[in-house]
Amino acid sequence: MTFANTHARSKDPDTSQASAAAAETIATAHKSKIYAVLKSIGPLTGHQIAPHAGIDAHRVMKRTADLAREGVIEDSGERRPTPSGRYAIVWRISKRGREAMAVLAAQAVRS
Repeated sequence: MTFANTHARSKDPDTSQASAAAAETIATAHKSKIYAVLKSIGPLTGHQIAPHAGIDAHRVMKRTADLAREGVIEDSGERRPTPSGRYAIVWRISKRGREAMAVLAAQAVRS
């Protein structure tokens, strides 16, 4: 699955562009892992996703925000307690996310 995100502006120096490209690669890998966890396990909080994805919870929170902005995942409306006792959003794959994955799977079968 391809995720949209830009980490540098077009007018930034070339060093910033290179750094942004590296960050983009890592962010995309993290988003793919998060998507895979939600697909295999079902709705979870960021804290619940983290150990399954092998990503620390803080980074999961950043990437779930990206995925939600992109329409790939959505707030399920459910809340669960975090390790600190606060309540967190339970994320699920959105209809748009499922449809995008189905298109990619169909393309892979045709290849």
